[in-house]
Amino acid sequence: MTVAGRGPRIRPPPRGRPSPAVTPERQDSGVRRVKLYTVMVVPHQGRRLRSFAITRPFLVTMGVLLAALLGAGLLAPRLLMENSWQRASLDSLRQHNSDLTQDIREVDLQLASLRERMEHYEHEARKFALMAGLELAEDLQASGGPDEGEEPESTAPADSLWQELEALSSREERLTRNFQALADAYEEREAYLASIPSISPVERGYLGSSYGYRRDPFTGQRVFHRGQDIVAPTGTPIVAPAAGRVTRAGRSGGLGIAVYLSHGRGVTSRFGHMSRLKVKAGQRVQRGEIIGYVGSTGRSMGSHLHYEILLSGKHIDPREFILEDPVAPLG
Repeated sequence: MTVAGRGPRIRPPPRGRPSPAVTPERQDSGVRRVKLYTVMVVPHQGRRLRSFAITRPFLVTMGVLLAALLGAGLLAPRLLMENSWQRASLDSLRQHNSDLTQDIREVDLQLASLRERMEHYEHEARKFALMAGLELAEDLQASGGPDEGEEPESTAPADSLWQELEALSSREERLTRNFQALADAYEEREAYLASIPSISPVERGYLGSSYGYRRDPFTGQRVFHRGQDIVAPTGTPIVAPAAGRVTRAGRSGGLGIAVYLSHGRGVTSRFGHMSRLKVKAGQRVQRGEIIGYVGSTGRSMGSHLHYEILLSGKHIDPREFILEDPVAPLG
């Protein structure tokens, strides 16, 4: 293919007429020439020669189009890769959003279950406080929602979850403090009940002389008997009727070998005529713990236990403190 430049053809003047002279002034005043390019196509095997005339703007336009096509060809793979990456990223975000939605549903279910358990515990706390006669320092609310008449603010799910967790945390703190108050009250009540004599100090025996006036076996005179006698064989175990501290253990006048227990809150118990001791002064004992054994020491007519109860220093009938009486009247 051969490219050659050519200008416009100038037709020769007719024969017999002289050609006009072309002067620079005429060239300047003439029509503007268009620059053309000839494109020649030379085929093989002697075929017909083809030629095309094109202008410079056409060549510029074609060059720009070729450059644009080349640039598009180079950018197309990158654009396809970016599009594929964005599509994959979008699919990943959709899956992540679906997982988060499922997680939020599960958290809502767990929070609902937690609210139900919290309401159950609050109900139990109020019931136990009523049973214990205790007025809770802090009121226990049955729910943690907004006050009546208050319109809930529109918040994002995450903010709503945090608000719910804060409300449950506040209720849990109040519930913990109230349960601690209940525990302290029950512990005090348990200590009080543990300090009250409530069982017989001798498991197997018979009731002898009771609390009150009787005829003294030594003098025959009518005197006041300040305790309850329980007849049992020598060596029968004697147990503490309640928790307390040993204030005296040893000989005590007519009671012979005796043990004094202080149970607190003004309650004291005494045990006399014992054959031997199992405790010593200052020792703490629990209900049912052996403190000594039945005997006949001191001012005694036979093997038995002399049992006394004092409340604020005054003697009272010990049988009023034996809730389950395993001993039988002597008879």
